[in-house]
Amino acid sequence: MKKMTNYVKQKFLNTTIQTKLLIVFILLILFPTSVNTIVSSYFYQKEMVEKTKETMQDRATKSLMEVEEKVNLMLKTSILPEYFLELEEYLEQENPTVRTQNRIQFYLTMMVSTNDIIETIYLFDKYNRMYYESPTWEVRKDISYEYPLLKEISHKQTGVPQFLGVKKIKNNVNEDKYILSVVKEIKNRLLEPIGVIVIETDLSFIQEKFHNIDQSLNSQSIILDQNQYVIYATDEQLIGSHLPSHPEYSYLYVNKHRTLKKNNEEFMIIHSSTSNGWESINVIPIQELTKEFQTTRNSSLFLNFIMIGIALIASIAFAKIMTKPIKRMIGSMEEIQKGNFNVSIIIEYLDEIGQLGLHFNKMVKRIQNLIEEVYINKILKQEAEMKALQSQINPHFLYNTLECIRMTSEINDDEEVSEMLFILGKMLRYSVNKKIEIVTIEKEFSYLKDYITIHNFRRNRDQMITLNLNVENKLLIYPIIKLLFQPIVENAVIHGFDSHKQNAIITISSQTYDSTVEWTIKDNGCGMSERKLQGLREMIEISIDSNDYGLGLKNVNDRIKSKYGKDFGLKIKSTIGIGTEVKMSLPYVLEKY
Repeated sequence: MKKMTNYVKQKFLNTTIQTKLLIVFILLILFPTSVNTIVSSYFYQKEMVEKTKETMQDRATKSLMEVEEKVNLMLKTSILPEYFLELEEYLEQENPTVRTQNRIQFYLTMMVSTNDIIETIYLFDKYNRMYYESPTWEVRKDISYEYPLLKEISHKQTGVPQFLGVKKIKNNVNEDKYILSVVKEIKNRLLEPIGVIVIETDLSFIQEKFHNIDQSLNSQSIILDQNQYVIYATDEQLIGSHLPSHPEYSYLYVNKHRTLKKNNEEFMIIHSSTSNGWESINVIPIQELTKEFQTTRNSSLFLNFIMIGIALIASIAFAKIMTKPIKRMIGSMEEIQKGNFNVSIIIEYLDEIGQLGLHFNKMVKRIQNLIEEVYINKILKQEAEMKALQSQINPHFLYNTLECIRMTSEINDDEEVSEMLFILGKMLRYSVNKKIEIVTIEKEFSYLKDYITIHNFRRNRDQMITLNLNVENKLLIYPIIKLLFQPIVENAVIHGFDSHKQNAIITISSQTYDSTVEWTIKDNGCGMSERKLQGLREMIEISIDSNDYGLGLKNVNDRIKSKYGKDFGLKIKSTIGIGTEVKMSLPYVLEKY
């Protein structure tokens, strides 16, 4: 896999810039755009299906509740006879008069008007005489034959209305028809049965509610009662059947709230229910849900491909325009490679490539000038280098010369001069050794002692400088940049003490913290005024011209900040007549050097 990756990488890097631009365009624009279109389409379709499902479920639930409300109104209508005392008396009369029959008919007409879905109301009195009322003149001829069964069913309910579900009958023109029935036993004030009321309606009001749903998405609706019997279905063959046990359509009940596939077609099943246990099942082809989306998606994809094609053509033209000046520059470079420096690139635009061509022309001209200059300066340079070599002083020669003078002074018994030369030679060897940049505090202090010793040779015995080193032994191995202390001590010796100063003392102490060690170099010299001190501080911290007085301190401060960071460096305090104190903060890294 790694070899393949490297191979593809090399192939890509070795292609022309024009090819790279096209590949990058395809990878960064065409490919993401295509993927985004496909992914967006997928999620949009999924979201649309979910929203349609929610909408359909809301519509189905609302329609189902309206159907339930109509059926409940039928049940309530069946209770009305018990509220009419006059009607109860009429139902108990053994030989009703014409007026009684008319009054009974009046009550039936009034009850029919309470619910617009009632097709027929049948009323049986105590002596099994039948009365009826039908706005549609749909009167069943076989109702009298069913009455004994209806009477038995209503009696078992002890006065509670009973929904009988759906039933297939023959209408007046001998055509098949499905009806819904409600039956209730009528009792008098003594709770004695005095009759039976039967209310019937067809399925047109249900079909009216679910027809728009079925038409909009070419779906099928099924309504079940509380016992899972089909009371309405788009496919009338299902009406009256027990759906969970149906040999062909039981899967619709089992797979509620699911998407299933049958006969190579995918369906979505939406389930709704009401408080009385009625349920609706809507079977919707997925293709119908996405039909409109697919048309829009195909149009979008077609338009997208056209835009991609236009963009691809534009990118090819753009790549050619971009690479044309580069190819021209390559040709000029090949001429220069052959030795022809009389070439230049025509600058048409001042973009990055134009700027590159401009600098290329300047470079060619500069090369021509350098070729002319190099021959002239070559001899002069060689002569200058020879003179420089001749004027260099070998440090070893200097050490050897000092050692020779020291030996001569010893031969002449001049021990003081011999010691001075020995110390001076050691200091010179320490300071000019460029191979060693980091030393220990112990070596740095040894150098300071030699430095003070050299100065004390020039002073009287009562005017000698005392160097006090108050440092913990563990800090003697502390690594430090070479010659950090010497310029500070030199400042104290030269500017702090005059030649007649007695009891001149320089004290070096240390204080360690968690990540910092602070070195204090304090003298009891003449000190300096506040104005001079402020000027010295500004000169050390700010890049301004310095004099000899602060040059050493500025050099030390700059070296510390360069090596350890801006959080470290020097701080100076001074009081006239008391002395000067320099605090030097360094990182506390105590490692053996």
